[in-house]
Amino acid sequence: MLRSEQTTVTWQQRQYQPAFFDFNQDNIDDLLLQAISAEDRSLLVLGHHSSTDEKFVPQNSQILPALIAGSGWSAADAQLLPLRRSSDGGTGLLVIFPQRQAAVLFAFHGQNLNLSQPIAKYTAAQWPFLKAVAAHKLHTADFDHDGVDEILQLGKVSGEHQILKLQANFSFSTQQKIQKKVAWGLQDQARIIVGDFDNNGFADIFALAKKADSKHYLVMADQHGKFSDVEVQEISPEIGGLPWLDESSGTMLVRRRDDQRANLLRFYNADELGNATNQSCIGWLYDPKLKTSQEYCLKSASSGDGRASKQIFQNPPLSVVNPLTQLDVDSNPECPIVPYSTGGLLSTALQLSNECEYMPIKPFSAPRMDASSFAVNQNFNVHLDSTGDPRALTYEVWAISGSNLFYSVATVIAPGATHTLPTTTVSGRLSIAGDYLVRYRSCNDNGCSGFGPAGFLNIYAAPVTHLVSTNAGAGGSVSPSSRSVVQGSSTSFTVTANSGYTINGVSGCGGSLSGTTFTT
Repeated sequence: MLRSEQTTVTWQQRQYQPAFFDFNQDNIDDLLLQAISAEDRSLLVLGHHSSTDEKFVPQNSQILPALIAGSGWSAADAQLLPLRRSSDGGTGLLVIFPQRQAAVLFAFHGQNLNLSQPIAKYTAAQWPFLKAVAAHKLHTADFDHDGVDEILQLGKVSGEHQILKLQANFSFSTQQKIQKKVAWGLQDQARIIVGDFDNNGFADIFALAKKADSKHYLVMADQHGKFSDVEVQEISPEIGGLPWLDESSGTMLVRRRDDQRANLLRFYNADELGNATNQSCIGWLYDPKLKTSQEYCLKSASSGDGRASKQIFQNPPLSVVNPLTQLDVDSNPECPIVPYSTGGLLSTALQLSNECEYMPIKPFSAPRMDASSFAVNQNFNVHLDSTGDPRALTYEVWAISGSNLFYSVATVIAPGATHTLPTTTVSGRLSIAGDYLVRYRSCNDNGCSGFGPAGFLNIYAAPVTHLVSTNAGAGGSVSPSSRSVVQGSSTSFTVTANSGYTINGVSGCGGSLSGTTFTT
């Protein structure tokens, strides 16, 4: 949905399904909004470089065709997979039609996604995956570092995974099969993070559990980049005495500057900072190769040596892992996180003391709802204060139950550093009654910040109503003829006998008659 009275592109979660990808390879994310319903048109919005304004604006948007390859491609009809299709920077969009058991690949040229003519077509005979799309999950990454994305095809039910190679003629071949019936990658229960954790030149896989009572899994490629014979390692979903799950906190893929190895940084949420050594500490750093973790604190103004004043560990500086480039830009030596970027550097006037310049900033206020209570499945608005952060691509709103279960409420594009949108509103609903704490976090391609402060929300079960109807015999009447009654409540009716008649009896619903009043 484009709002002409504002300069930013806004969208509703129930109207569009977003995908962020750098189609034109300018190191700025672009936004592909796939329509949920065939009644809406999908959009492509090219991101633009701005530290003081929105990243996605209407003048950079393209309204995409309603039909491609002769078929509708709303989220109900098609799955989208952006990827790098050639080592010279060429990108494309793979569109999968599960019902047709077919797929097509389109190329991005210049500043346009050309959906008029596919560069490749695929059938189930060529790609057996198309016979059972729902049973699989696809991820893209450059596993062999040749500049072209491979497809990690996860068997969500079978546990049989494989990596597919896109050839020069755009056909797919099986590059390698991962040992059968592995425990990770099942039922979409984990966030798949790809990084070179042992610095051997080949990508490894970390399956970060989304929900409680799950484990993380680490799959390290061997010295030839193969996963077929490697041992899968189980990792505890706890770090520093805190739960470590993708939905319960923010986790970012980072790289150590000293040896360039990829690590994982689990950020503190707002209510967890009391457990930190001091307010300069931002979370816990996990080293998958060494299986060690440590609290990570930024340089303290009082220490002057790159450590927080009470910090136990001397932390190696970090930089964000970006698979698109290997240029390390160090713009702030006091901050452990900087991006890999070949473009100009972003900056912002809003800089919290416990945040790095290139992390998405943690929200500083709680979400606000229009009321404190809503019925089950009733839509409610959530108002989010902008963090004023040009690095944040989206805000994710979550509700946490009393039993510490996390429920996704909504996702919305962050407004960037603009002052014209100090508040963003998104709608959501919850299907389970109970008391919740509602929080939100800011996210970009590398991960999410910790959650900010919480707002309270009560979801109550919608009352069940029954229609009580009456039937009067000859010689009398009942008023009213029917009533709608909430389950568990009672109601009453007036029974009137005509002249020359008496009330012989009234029955039904376990009620009783007193005079002329029948009460259920």
